[in-house]
Parts: sequence; C-alpha cells; structure tokens
Amino acid sequence: MKSAPTLSALPPTAAVLAHVDLVVTVHSTVAYEALHYGTPCVSLRMGIADMPASPIDEIGLATLVRSLGELDNFLRAADPASLRAKVLGRKRGLLEQGLFFSDGKATARVANHARSLLAAAGSNSGAV
Repeated sequence: MKSAPTLSALPPTAAVLAHVDLVVTVHSTVAYEALHYGTPCVSLRMGIADMPASPIDEIGLATLVRSLGELDNFLRAADPASLRAKVLGRKRGLLEQGLFFSDGKATARVANHARSLLAAAGSNSGAV
C-alpha cells in the first residue's frame, strides 16, 4: 500500500497556484496567494445563512457563490483564461491604488509560524 506523501514532498504552493485554472475555497491565505499569481478564485459562502462576504469578494477579486447549484453553474460556464484576465486587470487597478498586498508567501509564513508554535509547545511539554 502506497503511503501518503509528506508535506516536504509536495510541490511548493506557488508552483501549484500559478498553474491551476481556478481555486475554490471558503476563505484561506491560499486564495490571496492564488490571486498573487492571477489565478481566479471562487469564494464559497454557504451553510451559514448570514456568512459575510470576504474582503476579496468585496473588492471584486473573487467570485462569491452561496450554494452548490450556483457553484456548479459557475464552473460549467467558467472560462479560465477570461477569468484570469479579469483578475489580473482588477489586481492591476488595486495595485495602482496601493490596495493589493499579497506577495504569494502567506501560506509558507502561516505554516512556519505553526511549526514554531508546535516546536515551542513540544519543548515546554516537560515543564511542570
């Protein structure tokens, strides 16, 4: 039986996000990184009736969907190339206003911080 790959064996997030057609997420730093590379994002906001839009929804960088049916319809009609062009154009406009801030490394920073917290917790576990 083949074992699951370790985290270090997986491709860097940037290599994946720069080359996929679309990212679908509830809300994650991965969406900001995908947008850094011009990758279109779909923001799922379903299950909680009053779930607010995310910042990337509000500034027009992600497509907001609130149901599986709406997601299905969007994905069936989506043209990744035109969506990417739209994201890059919107991002360019936001950059000109000084509003877009991702450098494409948010996930790595979060993972490194989590590792440091886990290491610190491990080194403190022997304390009484």
